Amino acid sequence: CQGETITFQAGATNATTYSWYKDPQLTILLATGQTYSVIPANYIIGSNRLYVKASNASGCSPGFSIVTYTVNNVPSNLQVTGNSGNYCIGSPILITPSASGGASKGMYEWSTTSNFATILGSSFVDSQGRLSYSPSTAGNFTYFVRAKTGTCYSAPQTVTFAVSNVVSNVTVTPQNPVICFGSPITFSASAQNATSYKWTTDA
Repeated sequence: CQGETITFQAGATNATTYSWYKDPQLTILLATGQTYSVIPANYIIGSNRLYVKASNASGCSPGFSIVTYTVNNVPSNLQVTGNSGNYCIGSPILITPSASGGASKGMYEWSTTSNFATILGSSFVDSQGRLSYSPSTAGNFTYFVRAKTGTCYSAPQTVTFAVSNVVSNVTVTPQNPVICFGSPITFSASAQNATSYKWTTDA
């Protein structure tokens, strides 16, 4: 991953010296020794190559070996949109992550644990990496999301929201009353799982 140091170790039968080069012409010597550590200043994002030459005490060498490795961007600036904070049972949840630094659609992982021990599958996450499902139970829920490029990950974001029970069995009393003009009338409403009521004359 970008910013990491990688160490290579060479080995060869009868070899006593190892030389590491930047170019196949073996003109740019980077280091000598059986191991060589590549620091971030010495590689680019994407595909990289090194060349190592093994020699014995007499200077005999079979030539050089090519060492290839790939450096991936580390995703950053992870954000989520669509997290309204409150949902109802059966209502669709759609929370969209986005990040810079190489993460593309679908390259996001969601989990119910901060260490991402278990990654959520297609029942909860769609092909674009969005948290997408319809909850069947009420409660408070916490999810964790991170962006991914290869084996490189962004810092995670925490997403929390509440799912409430659906309001049902709405009743109003009295039903279809007949009153005299000018007389007041009081209606009373009740419903399962309701916490507030609003009255309107609009259809």
